[in-house]
Amino acid sequence: MPPVPAVKRALSVLELLVHEREPLMLSDIVARTGIPTASCHAIMHTLQEAGYVSRRSEGRTQYWEPTLALFHLGSAVVSRFGIRDIAMPYLRELSAAFDVPAHLGVLVGTDVMYLEKAAAPSFIQFNTFPGKLSPFHITALGRAIAAWLPEAEQRTLTAALSPPIEGLLSETHAHGYAVEDSEEIDGVGCIAAPVFGADGTVVASVGLTGFSRDLLPGGDPPAVPAVLDAARAISAELGYRPASALPA
Repeated sequence: MPPVPAVKRALSVLELLVHEREPLMLSDIVARTGIPTASCHAIMHTLQEAGYVSRRSEGRTQYWEPTLALFHLGSAVVSRFGIRDIAMPYLRELSAAFDVPAHLGVLVGTDVMYLEKAAAPSFIQFNTFPGKLSPFHITALGRAIAAWLPEAEQRTLTAALSPPIEGLLSETHAHGYAVEDSEEIDGVGCIAAPVFGADGTVVASVGLTGFSRDLLPGGDPPAVPAVLDAARAISAELGYRPASALPA
């Protein structure tokens, strides 16, 4: 069966936008893809209606950029290729080592979803379960993903937040892991680190949840090395090959 030109054109536009760090004008997209202006204009509006691109106006100039809908598609694909099965042994190991629950999280819109959980044997249980959604910005699991998103995706994700959290995400990126202390539940803390796919993009996060007094006693949290090791091991099984030993 011969390829469908309109589909090939739409995919070339998406690939261009995804790999650009800054939004593009329609004239830039036309020049870079070779698609006629009228056809390109129709493609952009179709993608916008489907939620895969957004348009921003500055005076009479319009700029186009991809949305997080593409990231969600990628996360769903990663899930289908067994990230749960890959992560579970490491989650169980983390949970057993620190006697608190360990989680795997992914972004769903502006929420982080608990994709998987390894429960601790303790009689004290936290209100976390696979499928639970929480606002990404108040959780370590969500911040550990957002801090490593491409700039355009991160900007889209954080645009409506007040107060802004770009500084917090920059600090998270610099440390290599995220910390949450009572932002979602009073007295409960979390430590999380990013998980990367084979192409180097962040696809998930792995973390521990416990009482802040135990998990975050002051100074460098003692569980950080183990959480980072688990995130790196899961990333490696997904095909990620970092340039250095730390997330980048």
